[in-house]
Parts: sequence; C-alpha cells; structure tokens
Amino acid sequence: MKNYRQGDIFLKEIKEIPKGAKKRKSKVVAYGESGNYHTLVGEAEILDFMEKQFVKVEVPAEITHPEHKTIVIEPGQYEVIHEKEFDYFDNELKRIQD
Repeated sequence: MKNYRQGDIFLKEIKEIPKGAKKRKSKVVAYGESGNYHTLVGEAEILDFMEKQFVKVEVPAEITHPEHKTIVIEPGQYEVIHEKEFDYFDNELKRIQD
C-alpha cells in the first residue's frame, strides 16, 4: 500500500472509493489558514462522500503547496486524512490547517 504525507494532509491508499462519491470541480485538497492550498495537479480527481475526501489518480500526479516539497502521487485510490489536534480550552478536536 502506498501512503503520502504533505504537511497536515495524509493520503492513505484504499481498495475502493465508496459508491456515490461525487467528483469535485476544484483541485484543492486542503485550504490553509495562511491562504496557501494543497493543490492536486495532473490527471487526477478529488471526490467527496459524506464528510470524507478521496483522490483518484490515473497517471502520476502531484500535490503542491508553497511551504512544502511537491510530492508525486502514483496511480491509485486514496482517502485524504486531515491531521487533527485536541483543543483543551474548547474541549474539542479541531482540524489543523497549515
């Protein structure tokens, strides 16, 4: 299984994207609080299903971000996992944005 990490996002290879997942028009995998985005470049697509994101890559594609090294994603299907941290002041789990 192939896995990739870039900053606060992690792509975990999966066997199958859930049926009913909807293709997203945008190629932004994650928005950052500083206005920098993790962006998918190439012949690949982002799909949403419920509150989860998936990436389908047919030929090698890239994920770019101005503060991180560009990574090449090999063909496959991946779940996008966003890093989280527990905020003790608000007593809740929050998604990290870089």
